[in-house]
Amino acid sequence: MSNELHIGGNVYGPVAVGSHARAVQRVPPPALNELRTLVAEHRERIPEVERVEQDLDVLDRADLNQKRDAVRRIMARVAAVAPVLAAAESVQALLGG
Repeated sequence: MSNELHIGGNVYGPVAVGSHARAVQRVPPPALNELRTLVAEHRERIPEVERVEQDLDVLDRADLNQKRDAVRRIMARVAAVAPVLAAAESVQALLGG
């Protein structure tokens, strides 16, 4: 006999286990959605916008280092478009770097 309880199903979002565990979601959907919206609105002003859009897709992945690298690349490409740069800086701050 076991005292464990197993529950099946899918989990979306951060998960923490343990007495002092904390689950943190580093890129909240609102910040990422704002960045995506601004990129779409200012698409014609952003050089190499296709690469920016590819990097936005990277932000949906779990690897934090890939996310940080993608945000840096996005910031370099959108530097001339102030509203998009501000949104990218917000996402960078949420990623801790």
